[in-house]
Amino acid sequence: MLIAATLLGLAATPPPLQAQTACGSRDRIVERLAEKYGEQHRGSGLQDPSRLVEVWISQSTGTWTLLFTRADGLACIAASGSNWLDYPPRLAAAGVDS
Repeated sequence: MLIAATLLGLAATPPPLQAQTACGSRDRIVERLAEKYGEQHRGSGLQDPSRLVEVWISQSTGTWTLLFTRADGLACIAASGSNWLDYPPRLAAAGVDS
């Protein structure tokens, strides 16, 4: 009975705050990424016609952020972390398809 009550209690608790997605206006989020973490926009691409995926990186601290932005300007941090490693692009060898 105690085990069932404990499991029920765990199921009823909300997820930890860090598991919740941070969303807001893109302008405000990227301003914070630049000011607080020193991150710069390093690449982006379209996931679909209405969603942009961006990578923000700080070369000095190694932090990184993956940001999704909708066409209406709402942006959400999808993932973030540390120890980013930036690799230079590889050049294909002559006569070899990459």
